[in-house]
Amino acid sequence: MLRFGFDWVANANDDWANYNLRAIRFLNNGFYQEPSIEAMRAGRDYPGFFWFLDVAADTRPGSDILLAWVSGLLGKNPFFVFMPLILAFHGVFSFAAAGFAMSSFRRRSALFAALVLTAIAPLSLYAVHQQLIAQVVGLAFMCATACLTFVPFRELNSVGRIALTSTIVAAYWLIYPETVPFFVLAFLLFHVSHLRTKEWGWNLSWIALIPPAIAC
Repeated sequence: MLRFGFDWVANANDDWANYNLRAIRFLNNGFYQEPSIEAMRAGRDYPGFFWFLDVAADTRPGSDILLAWVSGLLGKNPFFVFMPLILAFHGVFSFAAAGFAMSSFRRRSALFAALVLTAIAPLSLYAVHQQLIAQVVGLAFMCATACLTFVPFRELNSVGRIALTSTIVAAYWLIYPETVPFFVLAFLLFHVSHLRTKEWGWNLSWIALIPPAIAC
């Protein structure tokens, strides 16, 4: 990326093409705007076909909206923005995972080693190489959500913390909703493991329901 800037791709597979075409639809049309049947029939509006996925089938559009937004900010076609964006969120995922694990490491050198290993892990890099942007961005937001919620309930008792958590949760659900059941299970197991911790703030446990309620 340092050498070629925006002018490079990893694999140029069908996922890459589909995400970019959906982003182009969001750049040029409203989310619910119906495409022209005549233009699609004539082969002039391939992004329009994704209306059936985004609106009719109600699939997850979060990563495509993000890609369209960044492309609009930079004034570049999503095809050129895709790889720098997914690589950036691979970094976000690595740091978010490190932030989540920080309390488990006594030495910073060990935490840094874990961060590096996460960044170069074959499965993580494979997702970047195969251009699975929803997974990469979604895991980054999932780890960020864990950083904010896998804490004593008393730490959630502030307007700023609730607002930030609600924003991250909403983005996470929009981008990678299929992992939410696994996250909820991990959330419950984590807090149940601290059931006997008196200073955990169990009387404030209801606050944990506010961010998902706002995100909905």
